Amino acid sequence: MFGIIDYLKMGAGLAGGLMLYHLYAVSIGYPSAARQARAGYLLVAEKSAAEAQADVRDCRDNSAVMHVQKVSASRGKKHVGAQTEQGSHERRPVTDLPVQQ
Repeated sequence: MFGIIDYLKMGAGLAGGLMLYHLYAVSIGYPSAARQARAGYLLVAEKSAAEAQADVRDCRDNSAVMHVQKVSASRGKKHVGAQTEQGSHERRPVTDLPVQQ
């Protein structure tokens, strides 16, 4: 029905069509690649934000513990449950903290 030359022409036409589509997609930007890049960026941004919040929380906790230690030391008492030097970051109820009068 078709000869070898006809199949070569169809193959060349198909390759040319794919090349034109590729040039078009590159010129406007691949939508799927842009979508994947945004999704990856969002994951990285969320991870960075969570790490920053954890750092701020740790800094706040450490400064509160240091304040309690300073107040306890000024009163001549032993620290009240503060174990930052040992690396323990346990949450204590508010009732364990000394009351300032």
